Amino acid sequence: PMPLATVMVPFEADYVSYWGALVSQNCRHPVMWLVSRAAMAISSEDLNLFRGLLNVNKEKITKNFRGPSPAGGRAIFHVNPSSDVNNLLF
Repeated sequence: PMPLATVMVPFEADYVSYWGALVSQNCRHPVMWLVSRAAMAISSEDLNLFRGLLNVNKEKITKNFRGPSPAGGRAIFHVNPSSDVNNLLF
């Protein structure tokens, strides 16, 4: 365990927030997502470490994402928008 600030740049402005969930096999946990609009880079060394991660069957993880889900009536909040449009993800 380590502080999240050691692996990403903290942000206080220009992010979106919404209620979603973390879903795994038989579990669903509600989560308040906070997504920065600013692009955050990682080093090639860190990328290679991520590519080496193994699942419970000791196989490389090749799909660690899920496609977007419909908003389904959820409110999505754009918090403290910035007028700076450089390096934004969306």
